[in-house]
Amino acid sequence: LLLLAKLRKLVRRAEAGICKTLFNEALCNRLIKLCTLALGVGSVCTLFGAEARYAFGEFNAEMAALAKQYGAGYVVMHNPCGADIVQEYKDGVVSHIRNLFLDALSLAAETGLCKEQLCFDVGLGFSKSYEDNLEILRNLEWLKFKGVPLLVAASRKRFIGIASGEENSALRDPGTVAAHTAAIAAGADIIRVHDVAGAVQAAKVADVIFRKQGE
Repeated sequence: LLLLAKLRKLVRRAEAGICKTLFNEALCNRLIKLCTLALGVGSVCTLFGAEARYAFGEFNAEMAALAKQYGAGYVVMHNPCGADIVQEYKDGVVSHIRNLFLDALSLAAETGLCKEQLCFDVGLGFSKSYEDNLEILRNLEWLKFKGVPLLVAASRKRFIGIASGEENSALRDPGTVAAHTAAIAAGADIIRVHDVAGAVQAAKVADVIFRKQGE
């Protein structure tokens, strides 16, 4: 038991050291997004400045309480069973995602987490078929909730490769721009990308066209 306690202490120190190094090297005036299911990792990273964390597949009350405590953002992502398993949705994938987001809104209110701290991620490519991903992009307006930013992460995903015929994921940036432009037109507020420069330019133009921003 003593050895186990010492090992746990060493792990916590290692986690803290890694997080501190990462955040010191990052642009600290930028939002740092933390993708984790581990409450301990979330706690350590929050102490060093992480402002957004993920809940995969269901609302995590403990992680939400941590976000509330530190005033961090909390991203709820639809991902029932991982990236390598395609789930069948009895009432359709859009309905399934919408119900998750509705539950998250209710549970966030119970936890005391402000609505403004929430963000919803539709989880493209996770637990979804090729057709599911397209169905989501075609019906994003049903997944928008007032006051909660909607995140879409289509960058270089497999469904873009299928749609375009491009097997090399590194060459899917044009298809990514197309998917994200469609998402912005339908109400997406945040996109996650690999090619930052190209995505920023495309998003600015899409915002001007569809949201009349920057006119």
